[in-house]
Amino acid sequence: MPVLLSIAPNPVAGNIRFRLSGAVSDNEQLQVTVTSMQGREVFRTRITSSRTDTRHELQTGSLLKKGIYILQVAGKNYSQTARVVVL
Repeated sequence: MPVLLSIAPNPVAGNIRFRLSGAVSDNEQLQVTVTSMQGREVFRTRITSSRTDTRHELQTGSLLKKGIYILQVAGKNYSQTARVVVL
């Protein structure tokens, strides 16, 4: 089963909350980036994956202006993207 990325709620107001499900490895370092629709990286961080705690929250706060962004989560053997609408 592949790794699946879901964002909830979406649209967001404030921090971005997402969930990874499927074949998530334990203690894997994941690269998380948020990119504007113009291709500019606006946020980057690393998180550690866990099979038991699949929910994550990015402390983006007021960094993101209203608009549409692409959230990408990349691990050793996969990369998933999802569209995020910021209100």
